Amino acid sequence: MNREILRLQSITQRLYGNKVLSNIYFNLYEGEIHGIIGINGAGKSTLARVIAGWQQGYEGTIFLENQKVRLASAEMAMHMGIAMVPQDPDTISTMSIAEYIFTLRKEASKRVLLRRREMEGRTIKLLEEMGYPLPPGRTMGELTRSQKKFMSIAKTLTYNPKILIFDDTEIGMEPEDVNLFWGIIKKQCLKGISCIVISQNLPRLSAECGRITVLRGGRIAGTVKNGSCSEAHIMNLVLGTKDREGDKISEIHLGREILRLEDIRGIYLKKVSFSIAQGEILGLTGADDAGKEELGDILYGCKKYRSGSLYFCGQPVTVKDSHEAVRMGIGFIPEERNRLLLENQTVKDNLTFLQMQTAKNRFGYLKPSIAGYLARDWCEKENISEFAKNTLNEVGGNVRQKLLLGRWQDKTLKLLLLNHPTNGLEQKERRKTLERILEYSKNGTAVLLITNDLQELVSLCHRVIVLKKGEISGEIYKEELSEMAVTKLKLM
Repeated sequence: MNREILRLQSITQRLYGNKVLSNIYFNLYEGEIHGIIGINGAGKSTLARVIAGWQQGYEGTIFLENQKVRLASAEMAMHMGIAMVPQDPDTISTMSIAEYIFTLRKEASKRVLLRRREMEGRTIKLLEEMGYPLPPGRTMGELTRSQKKFMSIAKTLTYNPKILIFDDTEIGMEPEDVNLFWGIIKKQCLKGISCIVISQNLPRLSAECGRITVLRGGRIAGTVKNGSCSEAHIMNLVLGTKDREGDKISEIHLGREILRLEDIRGIYLKKVSFSIAQGEILGLTGADDAGKEELGDILYGCKKYRSGSLYFCGQPVTVKDSHEAVRMGIGFIPEERNRLLLENQTVKDNLTFLQMQTAKNRFGYLKPSIAGYLARDWCEKENISEFAKNTLNEVGGNVRQKLLLGRWQDKTLKLLLLNHPTNGLEQKERRKTLERILEYSKNGTAVLLITNDLQELVSLCHRVIVLKKGEISGEIYKEELSEMAVTKLKLM
């Protein structure tokens, strides 16, 4: 066995008072490809950031080549030979590829400037060695998301690292680029460089990695050697030994079709087709590049789709903007709460503003006085009257979420789009939000629930659709719905 190059002992990381990593023990050998897998929120990226020096304030001990070290910054980690390729690298669109790759190099710190010709020559050589040649003078703004990722890999390689960390780097890559990506990793390992690869691609991790570590809830659920167990066993580790099915929703009668998509294409979406019925809660899940968030924006008129057809209540429609969506009876709660809220206004003023946009009378508008009355009534109902005069930047996520749900309190919605509706909520408020979603369903509103929370998908939904790289990879009905079934479609 090769020598140990990295060891973590009892690493704990707190963010905003919450433990996101707890008592982590992890090691890495020279020339090893070590995979890390887990559901969203398991702590994978946080662990990567700790090792790469991007996340400070951790507890515990890190040993690099048997020497105790304290990784206080990314610069210090790179100086020690640890470098990370993030999921989406920061770039400057006007900068050339050569300038991007050789910006902030060691040469610059020694006040030795690389001549443009030399810089471009080194770029050409590096990209050819990677098997990904591009003109060094091309600007970063001209590149695709996948091409930018490979330029980030090239930039990282110029630091001559001993340890390379890839944080979900293959997300958004085309299949041929994924093959090249893994080829680059294997080539680095042959040189003795150790690689940590965070990925949701379980079959690829099983095929390429010497070991796979599973994170669950900020803890190590297990580390397995290649070939020592099945992929089903790894998925059990991802989920926990017991496959929770949650409290299944009671049987309700689904009404007429409310929404139908036919071959919808967008930036990430590729010919997506499905329908949702009155009273149905349809779950939509997938990786970050799957296109699920884009779909919510398209249906609410925030983004345009490139091709395909939308049918609402049996009629072909084009949702031009959010005002059109509201008129049609479509409600929306985005993942970024601030998109629909006024940050410097009070809670009451925000709710009044939202009510005036939404709850209109038969003449097509709502008087500010009536909107204000509805706002006060909602604040009392939700026990947030004490915050009514606070500005939005003085209250937490629980109050913000109640404001957005309060916008649709008139119960006239035909379709409600929810994008990760419980993110950041306390457990008590999370349960209240889930109960309210069930109320909408019982009142006949079709609900599209976009989330990666497996327990919510299993306990709330009549049906779950899994998106993978912009396409539907599978559909699970209530009778077969379980955390294992959803995870299998996401990872396989």
